[in-house]
Amino acid sequence: MAAIEDFVAALSETQTPLNLFNPFNQICPVNDRPEAPLIRRRNLGRFLAVHQRLGTNMIWVFEAPSYLGARRSGAPFINEGMYEEIGEMLGLRGGFEQATVGESKTAPTTRWAWRLAQELKLKPLIWEALPFHPHHANQPLTNRRPTSQEIGRYKHFLLQLLDMFNPNHVLAVGRVAERALGLCGVEATYVRHPAQGGANVFREQVAGLLTH
Repeated sequence: MAAIEDFVAALSETQTPLNLFNPFNQICPVNDRPEAPLIRRRNLGRFLAVHQRLGTNMIWVFEAPSYLGARRSGAPFINEGMYEEIGEMLGLRGGFEQATVGESKTAPTTRWAWRLAQELKLKPLIWEALPFHPHHANQPLTNRRPTSQEIGRYKHFLLQLLDMFNPNHVLAVGRVAERALGLCGVEATYVRHPAQGGANVFREQVAGLLTH
């Protein structure tokens, strides 16, 4: 647990530029409760701790948090609308906490990926190449693709996570994640990102890995 606590603390101590939202030390004026960063740190700690207890050896690396995902929840690739479902799937004690006010929505890609994991009886640790939410200038509730410079600047978090869990299988979901893992010198299996019509290919590729 000490390694997890240190990891979460390091994220919370990181200062980011204006077009990167750090959910572990910043408050969104639109959606957040006053104690939101603290709640998100607790959610992330619980998420990592349950994977530690599970002995997770498969990590799926996606691109970056969305404005519906870890920006609100603190837990990578988890939207608030799926708290109960994912908590039950992982056997999470105590569940996740709500850090925001207002309506909670779930991004279709997020729901699809977790449902596939359930279907295939997998409990992967899903992480993101960039741990902070990239958005367009002066438009905090938008998503944009992270730059190579941003990924390179914060790649040490991805390396630390991989070092903590030492997985047998690392999946690079999409080309951004593939480039990020390449920058880290990490050998990974590329699979198609499920967004923009890639869901069926993603499913076939992940399912195919289980037969090898």
